[in-house]
Amino acid sequence: WRYKTEIEFAEKGKVGARGVWLSYNGFKPVSLKLGNFQEFFSMEEMSGSNTITFMERSLANTFAPSYRLGLGASGHGDFWGLSTGIFADTLSSSNVSDNGNGWAVASRASLAPLLFENKLVHLGVSSEYRQTGARNRIRLRARPESGVTKSYLVNTNYINNVDHTWLIGTELAAAYGPISLQGEYIHNKVFRTVGTNLDFYGAYVQGSWILTG
Repeated sequence: WRYKTEIEFAEKGKVGARGVWLSYNGFKPVSLKLGNFQEFFSMEEMSGSNTITFMERSLANTFAPSYRLGLGASGHGDFWGLSTGIFADTLSSSNVSDNGNGWAVASRASLAPLLFENKLVHLGVSSEYRQTGARNRIRLRARPESGVTKSYLVNTNYINNVDHTWLIGTELAAAYGPISLQGEYIHNKVFRTVGTNLDFYGAYVQGSWILTG
């Protein structure tokens, strides 16, 4: 058994739960998890803020779902990983967004065809099907890769009459010694009951070279 309780105090003095979950690892290599945790989607979103390349995540990350109440199962080997789960709303009402209403099924698979101590190649694919809640609307917005400004570089405002959304994401990462490269592409398909269905796309490519080795 494993558990985690993580409370967030940073945002404007608000107190809210982040990772609060209980998992059972007795069915190796499969583990079961119940609680408030990150949906299985996107390499950048699921990487901790201490391990991402830059201080902020990319603009494409606005598509990626984050912490939700859910039940999930994960399995992995030396060169592969597979996770799937069903998710509802967020645990903290202060963090509820229009995109968080309803319920969702999210899955992610990853493969490392090349994995050594000083070099690796990583491939991954994610998907999320989300049925919207009673509001039947979503909103997509992102700050300009900076958390210190209230301005939004991307903002769709409210998109009404949304029945469900479908997210597909692909990811690629490679590293050789001190040099690393990674990128993701995400397609967000919005299905509406009234009006035209909508498509949104996002992608990023980033690299780094650690000069000290």
